[in-house]
Amino acid sequence: MSNTQLSIPKVLHEFHGKQTSILDLIATYLAACIAGSIICFFMPKDFVLWKQIMLVLLALDIGGGVVANFTEGTNRYHKNHPTLRLFFIAPLHLVHPAILVMLFRGQTGPIVINTALIIACTYLVNAISTYKLQKTVAPLLLLLALAINIISQISDPIISFLLFLFAVKLILAYAVRWKP
Repeated sequence: MSNTQLSIPKVLHEFHGKQTSILDLIATYLAACIAGSIICFFMPKDFVLWKQIMLVLLALDIGGGVVANFTEGTNRYHKNHPTLRLFFIAPLHLVHPAILVMLFRGQTGPIVINTALIIACTYLVNAISTYKLQKTVAPLLLLLALAINIISQISDPIISFLLFLFAVKLILAYAVRWKP
């Protein structure tokens, strides 16, 4: 089952590559569902429907991305599109924290500080040319990002959780050019 490769529709190539295994797809969408479920459990009671929907969609995307960025199909696709990697790191991923700021206006400072560090660490790991060094530096920078997440004393567990996943997704899973 895990070796069976599926062709992925073009619109989803950035997320899964041109081909991926059934197991990788299941793991990716299971991770998305776990992240979405956690957000539903901690959903602020005063959130109106559109905010609830935005928050769940954000959790699905970030949670699924944590696993997708480790998969062979996604890594193979982004290896063959190096300029797309640079676009994916900041311009595209600045949408996530922008949504968080919009939903949690009182937490703008910690969200911006954490995001800036995560993006900087991601670019740093991506700039390292040797695979072995990437694999060593990425976990170190991830630890730094997680420490800043805790030190910044974010008052809402949803924000802290999503920034934690965001750091894993970008610094460790995406910036390292994982080899099969």
